[in-house]
Parts: sequence; C-alpha cells; structure tokens
Amino acid sequence: MVPLALGNATAILTGRALGAGLAARARQVCRHGLLLGMAVAAALSLTLWLAAPQLAALYTSDAEVQAAATPLLALVAVYHLADALQGVAVNALRGYKKSAVPMVIYVVALWGLGLGGGFALGLSDALGPARGAAGFWIAAIISLGLVAVLVALYLQRVSRSAIRHSRES
Repeated sequence: MVPLALGNATAILTGRALGAGLAARARQVCRHGLLLGMAVAAALSLTLWLAAPQLAALYTSDAEVQAAATPLLALVAVYHLADALQGVAVNALRGYKKSAVPMVIYVVALWGLGLGGGFALGLSDALGPARGAAGFWIAAIISLGLVAVLVALYLQRVSRSAIRHSRES
C-alpha cells in the first residue's frame, strides 16, 4: 500500500507540474517518486524476506504449513519490488494522462505471461516438474517485472517527450 500511496501522490504532483507548464519539474517528481517508492519497497521486501519464517509462524502452529509458506513469503518479497516500481510508474503516467499503453502492457503481460506462465510452471510439466503455488508466484514475478520495466520505460519516453514539447512551445 505504501508504493500505491506514493504513486497516487506522484500522479497528483506530476499533473500539477504539467498543468503549470513545468515539464522538467514533472519529470523530477516522477524520478523522486520512483526512487522513494523503490527505497521503501526494498526495505519492506528485505524485512519480509528475513522474517518469512516468523511471519508464517504467526499464522499457524502447523510446522508443515509453516514450511510451505516460508518460501512463498520469500517470493512475495521479490514480487513486492516489481509491484512497487509498476505502481509508482503507472500512477505517474496517469499524471501525464497516459493510460492506454499501460493497459495493453498489463493485459498482455499479466494475463498472457502471468496467467499462462503460472499454469505452465504451477500445474503442468511443460517447463519442468509442476511447482504448485510457487510456480504461480514465479510467473507473477516475471510478468509483473516485465510490466514494471515496460511501464517505467514508457514513463521515461513520455516525460522526455513532454520536455521536448514544452521547449518547442
């Protein structure tokens, strides 16, 4: 939720800067939002990774369930990094009033690669032995990582274009 909140704030401040005709300031806001979002996500992910066994123990006293949950929590920690990047970047793009391209990226990557990859890794032996829940988390990490990179690259392109356009005006 922290990266989502930072993304929302980044969108508002980006839109405000663009409304004032300050494209370079909007780009700076995006950069700061992304850096802060990733710093917070890294700290939270590291905490989740290191505390996975203790967190699993908070939810169940069954040793088998704890043993199954601990590696999944470690995967969630990795997932959180990609989620934070895409969450801030896509909201920053909303500040630029750009939402169609991110939507296509999400549909293709999450529904195609994420869900299809989850089935292939989790339930079938198409890519090695079925990995169960871990397979779905691995596919989710890969697909959301791809989303994060593509949305961040699109944000970079959009922000550069806005600066070029403001200089031409």
